[in-house]
Amino acid sequence: MSEIIEIIVSYSKNDDDTVRKQADQSLEHCAEYNIDIYFSGKNQAGFGPAPQISILAWLEALDTAAQQRNSSAIVALCEHLLSPTMGSTTWDYKTVTWSTASIPATDAIKDIRRRSLHLLKGLSAR
Repeated sequence: MSEIIEIIVSYSKNDDDTVRKQADQSLEHCAEYNIDIYFSGKNQAGFGPAPQISILAWLEALDTAAQQRNSSAIVALCEHLLSPTMGSTTWDYKTVTWSTASIPATDAIKDIRRRSLHLLKGLSAR
């Protein structure tokens, strides 16, 4: 996942508005909590917050200069990591269903939020 995030973040600074907007949307989709991913599979075990933990680990591994260069992407990613809700969309030929739910207040989610805020505080202090 970190390789994908790295590529998308690099495109989020592109001079072409269309490329930059697509990269920003892709970052949003990577970081957002999705009901179908969080609770998917047998017994609704799903991946939980594993994608968000992976993104956060990549962000934290960046050196200070890289964090500064990519600060707008980091802020956008953290905005979704700190979201209180998750959603999903399903459709077939007759209907479209939008679903939302609160993100469970698990220890992993608390840790993601703590680490995201720490990262954002570090960016604003520089």
